[in-house]
Amino acid sequence: MVELLPRLIASGQSLVICTHDPRVVETADQVLLISGGTLAAESTGGGDLLAVLDQGDRVHLPRDLAGLF
Repeated sequence: MVELLPRLIASGQSLVICTHDPRVVETADQVLLISGGTLAAESTGGGDLLAVLDQGDRVHLPRDLAGLF
């Protein structure tokens, strides 16, 4: 099934998958990490971290992005 995901995405399909399987995560172009029922982090499928929320719901950006603000 994992090998079908890139073809579905390339054909314009949007997929939402809940998984702990790293093989599935590697095929995604966007990954949302849920912890304690809330969004804890967002990254690209390549593993580039975009943002992290801490326990106080404060957003932490990677240093290279934080410099843009």
